[in-house]
Amino acid sequence: MLRSFFIAVFVLLSIINSKAQTIYPSYYYNNDMEFAAPGTMIFGLGGFNNPAELSFQTQPNIYFTWNDKDADLNDFSSWGLFTSIPYLGFGLHNQSSDNYSITDYKLSTAIGSDAFSFGVGYGWSSGDVDVIDRSNLFTLGAIYRPASFLSFNFIANLPAEGEREGIIGAGLRPFSSYNLTFFGDYTFTDDKIAEEVKWSAGAIVEPLDGLRVIGRYYDGKSFNIGMLMGFGALGLSTIGHFDEDANRSYNTYGIRIGADDRNLLRIFSGDDNYVSMNLQGGIKYQNFKLFDNSRTLFNLLEQLEAVKNDKSVSGIAINL
Repeated sequence: MLRSFFIAVFVLLSIINSKAQTIYPSYYYNNDMEFAAPGTMIFGLGGFNNPAELSFQTQPNIYFTWNDKDADLNDFSSWGLFTSIPYLGFGLHNQSSDNYSITDYKLSTAIGSDAFSFGVGYGWSSGDVDVIDRSNLFTLGAIYRPASFLSFNFIANLPAEGEREGIIGAGLRPFSSYNLTFFGDYTFTDDKIAEEVKWSAGAIVEPLDGLRVIGRYYDGKSFNIGMLMGFGALGLSTIGHFDEDANRSYNTYGIRIGADDRNLLRIFSGDDNYVSMNLQGGIKYQNFKLFDNSRTLFNLLEQLEAVKNDKSVSGIAINL
């Protein structure tokens, strides 16, 4: 797996170093709607930034997000819709003002295992593309997880016209549990156009199952503080964006429906709760084939870790 990851990184680096001119849309422009570096949280943007994360999503999911930048809470002048099923994702991001309206689309797919995943996405735009420079682009992504507490991700944005962009990111769980995760990412280009943001770093803290607090600092001295509440198949989120003077610039809000998540409401449940696990059909060490949703040892260990850390669960009911 390590050899495959480095081969993928080498190929993507070679592509990025090709001659180019401008960047648009850039990684941090799209990442404005995301809490952390792709691959470091259970849910992202459905492969919109890194298509490789689609291999780790085992259930259909829909995420709608919007912000109040230059508008009110109920003004949808900037919003995104991201949908995904295992190995396939589609997302769109719309921005409107008095002078223009533009929508970016991306269709993504991925293949891989719990340890290594590779994905590709194709993006295009509609609307006033001449007002805000746009270019169709391919996005290549890879995620490598050598252990359950460590992950690396790589992204290459390859526009048909413009400067190509690469992103390297990493995530670390120092206590081998999801209660604390550190993450960071760094962008690199041909430097033909000055970048306001080259890197970011932050942490995800989950003091209670289903309650996540995220802080993220950017090298331009701006930062985000966000909160995500999981209620099983429903999730609610908000991100506060602050400038270098710690003044709030705007908020981003989100609603997620679909895939199961840890449930914050379980802290109000009784102690006699049991988790059901169906182990019929065997357990694989890993799966490589496309659309292979069979259970793997890695997934089983992650489930057992989640059950161990869930104080509302008193036992496991196993179906053999």
